[in-house]
Amino acid sequence: IKGTLNKIYHCVFRGYVNDNGVIDLPLKSDSSDLMLAATTQYEKIKQIELPYAVGKRHSTARYSLVKVKPKTGRYHQIRRHFDQIFHPLLGDATHGDSYHNRFFREQLGIQGLCLRATQLEFYHPLQEKTILITADLQEPKWLKISDLFQWIY
Repeated sequence: IKGTLNKIYHCVFRGYVNDNGVIDLPLKSDSSDLMLAATTQYEKIKQIELPYAVGKRHSTARYSLVKVKPKTGRYHQIRRHFDQIFHPLLGDATHGDSYHNRFFREQLGIQGLCLRATQLEFYHPLQEKTILITADLQEPKWLKISDLFQWIY
């Protein structure tokens, strides 16, 4: 469809997210105080519970591997939306949870933002067709995440 851009991301969040859902919360513009409509659709792929007390509140650590489809394109939308529903993105120094980020980095050897764009689909006006670009998850960080969640991409 002309003018549409569809993106899919794979992410790891702290805690157990619902099986699927839509986050429909406005976000402040990155250039002003204006609140802008923002919608993010998601689907849980897998969840795990590890026998480690990370932080100060729980005796175990829970994580969710999630497929995310932003319907709008706001600045740091995925990070900000999931932080608003109390499931921060792993590896996010700005909106994330420092205890869990450190645990992933130091204990699990998983460094950096646990977010990857895996699919981009758009209509190409000159070729008059839909273009689909995919990225696999074969980089070392995502291989470790796949092992951690016992998930085959």
